[in-house]
This record gives sequence, C-alpha cells and structure tokens, in this order.
Amino acid sequence: MANEMNMNVGRIGNVSANSSTAGSRWVGASEHCSPCEKRRKEAQMRSSMNPGPGTQNPRLNTGHSTLNTSMSRSGFVKTMGVGMAALAGVATAKGSVAHATPRTNPDPGHVIISPDGMLITVRSTGANDTVNIRWALSNVASGGTVFLPDAQYYCNQIYVENFRGVFKGAGKDRTVLDVYGTIRPVDEFGSWFVFNGGNILLCDMSFNPTPSNSAQKWIQQMWGASITAITTIRIKGASANSNISRVNFKSNPGTLKWYGEIPVDKNILAHIWLSNDYTEFAFLPMTGNHQITSCSFEEGFAGILAWNLSDGNLKIGGSPGEGNVFNRTWFGALTDSLSNCVCEMSYNTILDVYSSGLQPRSLFWYNQPGEYPQLSTYTVTHNNVRALAGAAAIESYDYARWDTGTAAVNLAISQNTVTTSGEEGGLYNLYGSFATVWIDAFVERAIVSNNVIRGVKCYAGIYVGPGCSEAMLLGNNLNGLISDSSNPDLIAPIWLNEASNCTVVGGNNIANVLDMGTNNILTGVNNMHVNIGQNVKDAMNRRRELMANERMQR
Repeated sequence: MANEMNMNVGRIGNVSANSSTAGSRWVGASEHCSPCEKRRKEAQMRSSMNPGPGTQNPRLNTGHSTLNTSMSRSGFVKTMGVGMAALAGVATAKGSVAHATPRTNPDPGHVIISPDGMLITVRSTGANDTVNIRWALSNVASGGTVFLPDAQYYCNQIYVENFRGVFKGAGKDRTVLDVYGTIRPVDEFGSWFVFNGGNILLCDMSFNPTPSNSAQKWIQQMWGASITAITTIRIKGASANSNISRVNFKSNPGTLKWYGEIPVDKNILAHIWLSNDYTEFAFLPMTGNHQITSCSFEEGFAGILAWNLSDGNLKIGGSPGEGNVFNRTWFGALTDSLSNCVCEMSYNTILDVYSSGLQPRSLFWYNQPGEYPQLSTYTVTHNNVRALAGAAAIESYDYARWDTGTAAVNLAISQNTVTTSGEEGGLYNLYGSFATVWIDAFVERAIVSNNVIRGVKCYAGIYVGPGCSEAMLLGNNLNGLISDSSNPDLIAPIWLNEASNCTVVGGNNIANVLDMGTNNILTGVNNMHVNIGQNVKDAMNRRRELMANERMQR
C-alpha cells in the first residue's frame, strides 16, 4: 500500500499552484466528473449533514451548535463514552444544529480535474475552502491524488468515507490549513478531519488551528466547566490503512484540562488519533496497518493516540531518517489495548514532555466490557526523549494481565537515550518527582537493555513496579543520573518495587539497585537499603489514583 501511494506522490511532484494540466478542466457549480457521480451524491449528503459556515470572513467564529447542557451524566456516558471525558474532561453534547442550505458543489475556478480523474487540484479561495476540499476527497478516483498547492487554506470539519489515495500538499511549511469558523464535530471527539476506512496517504502540509477559531465548546459534564479542544486527524472504521508523512501539527492556546483539574491550556486533544467507534465503555477494534514518519507535533495534549487496533502493524518512526519530533506535548505517542499487533516506536525525538514521552500500554477493555486484547509486541528503540521534572520518558502498564492473568504487553525498551531535565512542569511534579523509565501494573517479561539514562529530579532511572515479573534489565548506562544535592529525590538508579523474579545485570552504570521485591537476581550491582519517605508514597498513590480514575470513567 505504501509503495503504491508513494508512486502517486511522485506523479504530482512538480505540480504547482499555477499549473494547468493539458486537457484538464475547471469544475464549476454545475459541472462534475461523470465517472464519480455516485460518490459526488454521497458527498452531497455528507455535506448537508456537516455544512460549512458559508462565505464569511475566515476569522469569524460562526455557526455554533446548540448544546444540551442539561444532559445527565448517565446519558453522557452511554451516548458519548467517557473515555475522553476521563482523559480530557470533555464531550460533545446532543444538540441540534440549524444552518442555511449548504453549498455542496465546488467553487468555479478553484478545482481542476485531470482527464483520467486521478488528480484533483484544489486552489485556495482565501476564505472557506471546506466544500472544495471535501468534494475533492470524496470524488477523486481510487488510487488518485488530491493536491493542495502552496497556499493558506481554511476549512471546517471534513468527513470522508473509504478514501483510497493521496492527500498531498506542496510541502510542510507551504500548504497550511487552519480552521474556518467554529468546528462542529462530526464525532464525539471533536475531530476536524475524519477518514472512515480506506487506504490513506497524507503528506506534505501543515495543520495549524489558531486560537480564535479553533474549536467547538464542549460541555465538561463531570466538572461543570466549558473547554475548547479538537482532534486534528482521526482514522477510524472497522478496517483502515494509513501512512502519514512529512506533516507539521501545531497547537495553540486553549482551555483543555486533564481530568478537569490539570491545566493543559492548549486547543488540541490529539493531533492524530487512530481508533474505531466507541460503544458502551469500549472501543470497537480496527484492523489495518499504520505508519507515521517525519512529522512534527508542536504542543497539545497528545501527539499520537492509537487505541484498540487489531491484527495489524503500527510504526511510529522506523529509521534514522523517518523519526518524528514531538515538542512540549503532554503525551508523545500513547498506544492502548492493541490486540495481536506489532508496534514499533523508533528514532523519534521527544522534547520536554509533560507526562509521558512514549507509553505503550493495555489499560482498558477491548471491543466490549469484559473483553481484553490479545498479546501485542511493542519495540521502543533508538529514541531520544527528554522529560520535564515530574514526567516519564517511557512508561508501560498491563492492566489486562492484572485483571485476567494473561499478558497483553510484550515489551522491549532498548538503545534509547532518555533524560529527566531539571525544568519544572511535569504532571507528577504536582505531587513529587517521577521515574525516567517506568514499568508498572503487572507488565511481564519486559526487556530493558543498553539504554542511556540520565538527569535530575527523579525518583529512579528505571522503576519496575508492583505485579511486574521476570523483567530483564541488562547493561543500562545510568552514570549520568545525578545523585547529589541537585537531585535530592533520587531513591535509586534502579528500583524494584514489589516486582518478582527479575534479573538485573550491571553494565556501565551506577551499581545501585533498591530491591523491594521477591526472588530477584542482581549481578554486578549493589543492593541498596533505603527508607521511602512519605512524600514519595503520596506521589505514587496519587499517580495510581489518576490511572484508576481513567479506567473507571471509561
């Protein structure tokens, strides 16, 4: 799929905003590509359900939905699902929307179709480009390309079913998309662009929703406050494949709060979200293969969320030239409840993360209440992660094993360079420091090897928590983990806290391990004896409370 799509990208490599393909025609208000008539009508139906705000100034906030602020919490849970209410304290409401009859045909002079229907070029109008972009994505031939030349674009929500082709700009900083008016969400997570099924290659553009016109106000049912946030790109459906490459994702100031109390203060909930529909207390599975490379994620709550993927592959990064860059996000890449999947997170750079840089985990139900994911393999390697004080560079959990005794996380963390900086601001700095590499909640047989771990203001370089067993910690370099007055919270470079049957083999590291578990084997290291202060216990308990709350709310 990726090779086929890359060929399509090459086909339009020299297309510019002023190009005029021989034999092509501009599509006016009453002129359409005849081979695509059926899909055009479907696009008209979708457009009528999700109208744009007309031809007003792109900087005006118009067309707000009517919000049902009296909805009960139980109704909210059943209708919207509280997975993201717990995660971000937000939800859409069951309001009615009343708008003028939308324009569903493309603008004359701004949409050009190649004779074979394989290339549709959309030129910026300087105002509302929603209909033109939506029409092109819905009507391009299978395997074709929708191309946005070098320009600034404004659009409202875009929903496309079974798109099989390339959505391409002129370059990361040359084709820039901003929100037009106010997002009227097409799903319960306030998604701006939604691709339902298909084979999607998205590349060479920037998404930069500005603060003044970035999102719909949602009702924060659980805490009674209004916030503003959107998800930029969502891939969903029972089956979908995606390849997202060379895209800039930016966030701007907003009022997002995690759990309704922890200020994120950005307008992005997730830049990329891979997940199918939410039913009562569980996401439905989505099969397929997904790759995200050479992208940049600037602030926001999460760079990448991937939930309940099934029987497929997820690659975030992948080679020295294809890593992604995350800057000051709360989560870099978070995967949850993948089932029978292979997930690789490699060669990424994550800077000044507030909560967790890379977090492969199994935290929630899969498909339906009481059902859990099958074992998936997670490889976290060759990443460079810098966490703020009170955050984790890499962390993992396996609550499926906690609940059922059967592991869902097969984890290997190797050859990463991870650092905890002295800069305040990490999530758990509110309650104390944290560990740089954190493995907790019954993860079994994790391998942590040949990592370089350094920094200040952390409890431990590597932490293996209660219920974890048979972890192997081999040859990790912790010499850069400062243990003096500049790092008074350091308990131990390696801390085995109620973990069992683990093996620790010293390498070029500080030879100190705090073993508070059972049947652990320590080779080439010293076993420390430390009294854990009450402030550390309080911080650990608070963190577990947050995780437990997230599980309960979902």
